[in-house]
Amino acid sequence: MVSKLIWSSTRKDKPSGYEYIQVITEDENYANNPMRLIVDIDFRSQFELARPTQHYKELTDSLPVFLLGLRTNFAR
Repeated sequence: MVSKLIWSSTRKDKPSGYEYIQVITEDENYANNPMRLIVDIDFRSQFELARPTQHYKELTDSLPVFLLGLRTNFAR
């Protein structure tokens, strides 16, 4: 399932948004509480700036391009 979050932006011409893939297990062991995984195939780009400082660029370069995590970890 591809999910998309959209929220109001200060720019009137373009709403802000975020897309990711949500994987929900169908394992019988998790029937009452399915495991939800979030897959972001372009995670690093969420932190890009037009004119980053050298320190900020080094920091963002250390971030993973892909992100895989449990949905419960993102809710914190």
